[in-house]
Amino acid sequence: MGGSHRQPDPSELGQDRARRWWMNLAFVVLAGGCAMSGAGVSQWLGLVAGLPLGVVINLAEMRAKVAPEEFKLFVKELPGSRIAEFVVWLGVAGAGIFVQPRVLAWMLAGAWLYDFITYYRHRPERLRHLYAVTMAIDGFRGFHVPWAYPLPLLAWALFGPR
Repeated sequence: MGGSHRQPDPSELGQDRARRWWMNLAFVVLAGGCAMSGAGVSQWLGLVAGLPLGVVINLAEMRAKVAPEEFKLFVKELPGSRIAEFVVWLGVAGAGIFVQPRVLAWMLAGAWLYDFITYYRHRPERLRHLYAVTMAIDGFRGFHVPWAYPLPLLAWALFGPR
């Protein structure tokens, strides 16, 4: 007894294949950018600083998966304080990029890494539309203090060894 199985939806399978292709292409581009910028402490801190961007990417991806009215409803359900925290993260991460522009590729790699891990971690369930939407919203709600992620990068850039 294998339990109940739902019929595969060709549109979901096609979307899954396209998503994996774009993720692989993004990995190659980001790996090249990271290799050109080197791998020091700043770059690894940039990788960590970029993780919250992966949450935003997951949420933005919902824009393409749901109807506009549905997306507006989801955005209204997001806590305002969490949105403010992500806006503060954007400012702090932007300051880190301004001080050390070479970490940009590593920050994008951090966003890719977060997206990759959540994508494959929930892959069987993610193929269900409703699960994908609630997972993205719960990921946004549950990602606490995103503004703290780029702080070590900024501190290292300002006060670290020259």
